[in-house]
Amino acid sequence: MALEGPNTALVSTARTAEREDLFQWVGPFISGQNCIYRLATRTDIDIPNIDAAKNYIMGESTDSAYKETLASLGFEEGKNLNLYQGKYSALRPFAAQRVDLIIGSATSIQLQLGHGELKLEEIIPVAKIDSNLHHKNYLALHPAIDKEVTDKLQSSLERLISSGKADKIELEFVKPIATSSPNNENNSLWNSCMKERQPITSQ
Repeated sequence: MALEGPNTALVSTARTAEREDLFQWVGPFISGQNCIYRLATRTDIDIPNIDAAKNYIMGESTDSAYKETLASLGFEEGKNLNLYQGKYSALRPFAAQRVDLIIGSATSIQLQLGHGELKLEEIIPVAKIDSNLHHKNYLALHPAIDKEVTDKLQSSLERLISSGKADKIELEFVKPIATSSPNNENNSLWNSCMKERQPITSQ
């Protein structure tokens, strides 16, 4: 979309190595803790640590920014990774138990689940992904946009951050996920995977 016209941009976009040279970037913006999830009914899935997740089949879309993260974790297409065409396209196979696991973010997991007609209480986080493997979210601008415009946008964002206004905007529009059941209330992994967000910082 952001490559279709000279005055276009896309927000929010994960800044990956594959996309780096395709856009100009403004950010980073808010991002959430990334985790791996299973269906709550899949009690046969045993993942005592993140390395054990490789013993199960992960579902993801072909154009997902998570592909790089999953490769770093040892997931390989045709082995333990099934890729599907279209954004959120792995959610229905996940709901139908054709794949065992999905990956998601605390800021978008509820949106993801809607594409598989799943509710929050129907999934359980099984592993937390190291923040060093996270891709931060940015405004991706068409490469033909004047560099002066990009610089002004970046400066404006940094002023919002330094003044504390960015945090206030986040609190207004990004609501924390409520505990899906009393059993999750004191579950540290659930709280990390459903509620933790990476702070907005200057570049």
